[in-house]
Amino acid sequence: MMDGSKDEKPRWVQTVVNVDDHIVVPRLDLAAVDSDPEKAVEEYVASLSLLPMDRRRPLWEFHFLDFPTSEAASTTVLRLHHSIGDG
Repeated sequence: MMDGSKDEKPRWVQTVVNVDDHIVVPRLDLAAVDSDPEKAVEEYVASLSLLPMDRRRPLWEFHFLDFPTSEAASTTVLRLHHSIGDG
């Protein structure tokens, strides 16, 4: 998280987390979802890799795709910065 200091170097900052800032329910093209829900999930997940994360907040998000696929009633995607996974 960026702490707003002048040098803008990333560092750990204690913060209060507003969970609503980390929940994403995207609006997707319903025609694309209806025609091929698995492809819609794949394209959405691929698009996430092209978007930068907001460094003013903790670097994790939950994306809820509320439509059925052939194997699930809905899909949840956890997006987090590699530094969280790396420890």
